[in-house]
Amino acid sequence: MKEFDKLTGGLTNLLYKAVVGDNKVLVRINGAGTENIIDRDKETEYMTLLGEHKLSAKLHAIYKNGYVYDYIEGEPLKPEEMPTLSDLIAKKLADFHVAPIVPKTGDKSPVVFKTLKKWIEDVKGLEYKDDKKEKMKSIDLEKLREEVESQEQLVKDCDIGFCHNDLLSLNIIYDKEKKQVNFIDYEYCGYNYCAYDIGNHMCEHVGFELKFELFPDQDQQKKFASAYLEQKNSKKPTNEELEKFVSEVDLFANMSNAFWGVWALSQAYYSDIDFDYLDYGSRRIKWFYERRDQVVQEFKRLH
Repeated sequence: MKEFDKLTGGLTNLLYKAVVGDNKVLVRINGAGTENIIDRDKETEYMTLLGEHKLSAKLHAIYKNGYVYDYIEGEPLKPEEMPTLSDLIAKKLADFHVAPIVPKTGDKSPVVFKTLKKWIEDVKGLEYKDDKKEKMKSIDLEKLREEVESQEQLVKDCDIGFCHNDLLSLNIIYDKEKKQVNFIDYEYCGYNYCAYDIGNHMCEHVGFELKFELFPDQDQQKKFASAYLEQKNSKKPTNEELEKFVSEVDLFANMSNAFWGVWALSQAYYSDIDFDYLDYGSRRIKWFYERRDQVVQEFKRLH
């Protein structure tokens, strides 16, 4: 083995780059307790299927708590770099959404709401200790569940496709020579609302530090959505189509705050990574409530 280096940046797993002969691979060790929120069997199934359509890295080995798969050339983006490559990301995501991925179960129902409601119930059953226990008292999980169920009824007619569901900057690799982007890490892949995948990506512009001022404005969202819809439908969207779709993206962007907020509450209990998950989760849930009325009203106005 020529090289074995630890990569940094993620909040869930440990990653190592290995060079063996002329081959470069990634070695991943799954984060502690992640099997409680991630279906690893489904993840490997989807990685294999995506590989068949050249939408993922080739999987070489599976072991008890991780995988070995091809290293994709390029550099992971930083949050502030994503707006400059929005057209490339949008077009790649459109291709991802229309990929003919057929799960073994045949189930193509969207995952966001059923997953989020399951996580809420799981977190309600956890016994936090000391200061974490006190901080958790300020988070009303039952109220959040009611909000989630209410918005679930609003979006039931939105388009569904095969989604990445975790398109943060570190999961987007840019190859400067080929001027192309590729997506990595497929832990949360599955059928979902297409606008959720985009909305979630919008939220990731604020980074782990939650610099909310970096959240894309309406013009940025329209630019991304226009490139996405043109790639997906092979024609430019009308202004009416674009405005309607952006209202979906914005609503789902806010839903991703609830999604990852609850995810972080779970990580605060299980993870041994040095990161203040509880603060991160509570801030994203707070942001969800701050934006809720605005995005719901706009969605209802256009639907």
